[in-house]
Amino acid sequence: MKAAISEVFTNARHRLCMWHIMKKLPTKIHGDLLQNSELMALMHRLVWSIHMKPSTFETRWQLLMEEYGLQDHDWLNDMYSIRDQWVPAYFRDIPMCCLMKTTSRCESSNSSFKVNSTSANTLVQFMLCYETRIDNQRYRQRVAEFKTSSSVFMDSTDLAIEKHAFELYTHAIFTEVKLELRNQSVSCSCNNFIHIGYLCRHIFCVYRVNNRKNPCPVCC
Repeated sequence: MKAAISEVFTNARHRLCMWHIMKKLPTKIHGDLLQNSELMALMHRLVWSIHMKPSTFETRWQLLMEEYGLQDHDWLNDMYSIRDQWVPAYFRDIPMCCLMKTTSRCESSNSSFKVNSTSANTLVQFMLCYETRIDNQRYRQRVAEFKTSSSVFMDSTDLAIEKHAFELYTHAIFTEVKLELRNQSVSCSCNNFIHIGYLCRHIFCVYRVNNRKNPCPVCC
Protein backbone atom coordinates (compact mmCIF):
# COMPACT_ATOMS: atom_id res chain seq x y z
CA MET A 1 0.00 0.00 0.00
CA LYS A 2 2.79 2.41 0.87
CA ALA A 3 4.51 1.86 -2.48
CA ALA A 4 1.25 2.21 -4.42
CA ILE A 5 0.23 5.43 -2.64
CA SER A 6 3.56 7.11 -3.32
CA GLU A 7 3.23 6.24 -7.00
CA VAL A 8 -0.46 7.00 -7.59
CA PHE A 9 -1.24 9.71 -5.02
CA THR A 10 1.96 11.68 -5.44
CA ASN A 11 0.82 14.63 -3.32
CA ALA A 12 -0.53 12.50 -0.46
CA ARG A 13 1.14 12.08 2.94
CA HIS A 14 0.80 8.41 3.81
CA ARG A 15 0.78 7.52 7.50
CA LEU A 16 0.45 4.39 9.54
CA CYS A 17 -2.53 3.79 11.81
CA MET A 18 -1.69 4.80 15.37
CA TRP A 19 -4.41 2.60 16.82
CA HIS A 20 -3.06 -0.56 15.23
CA ILE A 21 0.50 0.20 16.36
CA MET A 22 -0.49 0.97 19.95
CA LYS A 23 -2.75 -2.09 20.04
CA LYS A 24 0.38 -4.22 19.55
CA LEU A 25 2.16 -2.64 22.50
CA PRO A 26 0.89 -5.10 25.16
CA THR A 27 1.99 -8.05 23.00
CA LYS A 28 5.49 -6.61 22.57
CA ILE A 29 6.25 -5.83 26.22
CA HIS A 30 6.62 -8.79 28.56
CA GLY A 31 7.11 -9.51 32.22
CA ASP A 32 6.44 -7.00 34.95
CA LEU A 33 6.43 -4.09 32.52
CA LEU A 34 3.30 -5.48 30.89
CA GLN A 35 1.44 -5.00 34.18
CA ASN A 36 2.84 -1.51 34.71
CA SER A 37 -0.18 0.75 34.15
CA GLU A 38 1.95 3.87 34.64
CA LEU A 39 4.24 2.91 31.74
CA MET A 40 1.26 2.28 29.47
CA ALA A 41 -0.34 5.58 30.45
CA LEU A 42 2.86 7.53 29.86
CA MET A 43 3.39 5.86 26.49
CA HIS A 44 -0.14 6.63 25.31
CA ARG A 45 0.03 10.20 26.58
CA LEU A 46 3.32 10.68 24.75
CA VAL A 47 2.43 9.32 21.33
CA TRP A 48 -1.17 10.55 21.12
CA SER A 49 -0.40 14.21 21.92
CA ILE A 50 -1.49 16.55 19.11
CA HIS A 51 0.32 19.59 20.53
CA MET A 52 3.83 18.24 21.05
CA LYS A 53 6.73 19.31 18.84
CA PRO A 54 9.03 16.64 17.32
CA SER A 55 11.99 17.71 19.44
CA THR A 56 9.90 17.44 22.61
CA PHE A 57 8.61 14.03 21.61
CA GLU A 58 12.12 12.72 20.96
CA THR A 59 13.45 14.00 24.27
CA ARG A 60 10.56 12.53 26.26
CA TRP A 61 10.71 9.23 24.38
CA GLN A 62 14.38 8.78 25.22
CA LEU A 63 13.77 9.66 28.87
CA LEU A 64 10.90 7.16 29.03
CA MET A 65 13.03 4.40 27.48
CA GLU A 66 15.83 5.06 29.96
CA GLU A 67 13.50 5.17 32.95
CA TYR A 68 12.10 1.72 32.20
CA GLY A 69 15.24 0.18 30.69
CA LEU A 70 13.81 -0.20 27.21
CA GLN A 71 16.68 1.34 25.23
CA ASP A 72 17.45 -2.00 23.53
CA HIS A 73 13.87 -3.09 22.89
CA ASP A 74 13.79 -4.14 19.22
CA TRP A 75 10.15 -3.40 18.46
CA LEU A 76 10.09 -0.04 20.22
CA ASN A 77 13.28 0.96 18.44
CA ASP A 78 11.75 -0.07 15.11
CA MET A 79 8.65 2.03 15.81
CA TYR A 80 10.82 4.97 16.85
CA SER A 81 12.82 4.75 13.62
CA ILE A 82 9.59 5.29 11.62
CA ARG A 83 8.09 7.77 14.09
CA ASP A 84 7.56 10.32 11.32
CA GLN A 85 5.03 7.93 9.76
CA TRP A 86 2.64 7.60 12.70
CA VAL A 87 3.31 10.04 15.59
CA PRO A 88 1.13 13.23 15.41
CA ALA A 89 4.05 15.45 16.45
CA TYR A 90 5.44 15.03 12.94
CA PHE A 91 2.20 16.03 11.21
CA ARG A 92 1.21 18.99 13.36
CA ASP A 93 1.61 21.49 10.48
CA ILE A 94 -0.60 19.58 8.02
CA PRO A 95 -4.18 20.99 7.83
CA MET A 96 -6.78 18.70 9.42
CA CYS A 97 -4.08 16.14 10.26
CA CYS A 98 -5.68 15.12 13.55
CA LEU A 99 -8.91 14.11 11.86
CA MET A 100 -7.06 11.20 10.25
CA LYS A 101 -4.75 9.68 12.85
CA THR A 102 -6.12 6.16 12.44
CA THR A 103 -8.02 4.04 9.95
CA SER A 104 -11.12 4.29 12.15
CA ARG A 105 -13.07 6.32 9.61
CA CYS A 106 -12.45 3.72 6.93
CA GLU A 107 -13.20 0.88 9.35
CA SER A 108 -16.42 2.52 10.54
CA SER A 109 -17.58 2.86 6.93
CA ASN A 110 -16.83 -0.79 6.30
CA SER A 111 -18.67 -1.75 9.46
CA SER A 112 -21.72 0.34 8.61
CA PHE A 113 -22.12 -1.35 5.22
CA LYS A 114 -21.60 -4.80 6.68
CA VAL A 115 -24.66 -4.30 8.89
CA ASN A 116 -26.96 -4.60 5.89
CA SER A 117 -24.87 -6.73 3.57
CA THR A 118 -22.95 -10.01 3.51
CA SER A 119 -20.57 -11.69 1.10
CA ALA A 120 -23.39 -14.07 0.13
CA ASN A 121 -25.52 -11.26 -1.34
CA THR A 122 -26.20 -11.08 -5.03
CA LEU A 123 -25.27 -7.89 -6.87
CA VAL A 124 -28.88 -6.72 -6.73
CA GLN A 125 -29.09 -7.39 -2.99
CA PHE A 126 -25.82 -5.57 -2.44
CA MET A 127 -27.05 -2.50 -4.33
CA LEU A 128 -30.29 -2.46 -2.31
CA CYS A 129 -28.32 -2.66 0.94
CA TYR A 130 -25.93 0.02 -0.28
CA GLU A 131 -28.76 2.40 -1.14
CA THR A 132 -30.38 1.77 2.24
CA ARG A 133 -27.18 2.67 4.06
CA ILE A 134 -26.59 5.75 1.92
CA ASP A 135 -30.17 6.90 2.59
CA ASN A 136 -29.50 6.57 6.33
CA GLN A 137 -26.38 8.70 6.05
CA ARG A 138 -28.21 11.32 4.00
CA TYR A 139 -30.99 11.42 6.58
CA ARG A 140 -28.52 12.05 9.41
CA GLN A 141 -26.92 14.76 7.32
CA ARG A 142 -30.30 16.45 6.76
CA VAL A 143 -31.02 16.30 10.49
CA ALA A 144 -27.65 17.93 11.24
CA GLU A 145 -28.28 20.63 8.62
CA PHE A 146 -31.74 21.30 10.04
CA LYS A 147 -30.32 21.72 13.54
CA THR A 148 -27.82 24.21 12.19
CA SER A 149 -30.31 26.21 10.13
CA SER A 150 -32.98 26.27 12.84
CA SER A 151 -30.72 27.12 15.76
CA VAL A 152 -31.34 30.47 17.41
CA PHE A 153 -28.29 32.46 18.41
CA MET A 154 -27.99 32.99 22.17
CA ASP A 155 -24.79 34.76 23.07
CA SER A 156 -22.84 33.90 26.18
CA THR A 157 -20.00 36.44 25.98
CA ASP A 158 -21.51 39.65 24.49
CA LEU A 159 -18.82 39.56 21.82
CA ALA A 160 -19.49 40.20 18.14
CA ILE A 161 -17.00 37.47 17.31
CA GLU A 162 -19.28 34.88 18.92
CA LYS A 163 -22.14 35.78 16.59
CA HIS A 164 -19.77 35.59 13.64
CA ALA A 165 -18.70 32.11 14.73
CA PHE A 166 -22.37 31.10 15.02
CA GLU A 167 -22.97 32.17 11.42
CA LEU A 168 -19.79 30.52 10.16
CA TYR A 169 -19.81 27.08 11.79
CA THR A 170 -22.30 24.22 11.95
CA HIS A 171 -24.32 23.81 15.13
CA ALA A 172 -22.13 20.94 16.35
CA ILE A 173 -18.84 22.76 15.73
CA PHE A 174 -20.15 26.02 17.20
CA THR A 175 -20.91 24.17 20.43
CA GLU A 176 -17.21 23.25 20.61
CA VAL A 177 -16.08 26.73 19.55
CA LYS A 178 -18.08 28.36 22.37
CA LEU A 179 -16.04 26.39 24.90
CA GLU A 180 -12.86 27.75 23.34
CA LEU A 181 -14.26 31.27 23.19
CA ARG A 182 -14.91 31.41 26.93
CA ASN A 183 -11.37 30.37 27.89
CA GLN A 184 -8.96 32.96 29.27
CA SER A 185 -5.62 31.55 28.06
CA VAL A 186 -3.25 34.05 26.43
CA SER A 187 -0.47 31.96 24.84
CA CYS A 188 -0.72 29.78 21.74
CA SER A 189 1.38 27.11 20.12
CA CYS A 190 -1.34 24.50 19.69
CA ASN A 191 -2.18 24.88 15.98
CA ASN A 192 -5.78 24.03 16.81
CA PHE A 193 -7.17 25.35 13.51
CA ILE A 194 -4.59 23.43 11.49
CA HIS A 195 -5.31 20.26 13.44
CA ILE A 196 -9.09 20.15 13.52
CA GLY A 197 -10.47 23.08 11.59
CA TYR A 198 -11.66 25.67 14.11
CA LEU A 199 -9.93 28.44 16.03
CA CYS A 200 -8.53 27.80 19.49
CA ARG A 201 -9.21 29.58 22.76
CA HIS A 202 -5.90 31.42 22.48
CA ILE A 203 -6.70 33.11 19.18
CA PHE A 204 -10.18 34.00 20.40
CA CYS A 205 -8.59 35.63 23.44
CA VAL A 206 -6.42 37.82 21.21
CA TYR A 207 -9.42 38.87 19.14
CA ARG A 208 -11.42 39.56 22.28
CA VAL A 209 -8.77 41.94 23.60
CA ASN A 210 -8.51 43.69 20.24
CA ASN A 211 -12.28 43.67 19.68
CA ARG A 212 -11.84 42.04 16.27
CA LYS A 213 -15.22 41.13 14.79
CA ASN A 214 -14.46 38.93 11.79
CA PRO A 215 -11.36 36.75 12.14
CA CYS A 216 -9.88 35.05 9.12
CA PRO A 217 -9.06 31.43 10.11
CA VAL A 218 -6.88 30.86 7.08
CA CYS A 219 -4.65 33.81 7.96
CA CYS A 220 -4.36 32.71 11.58
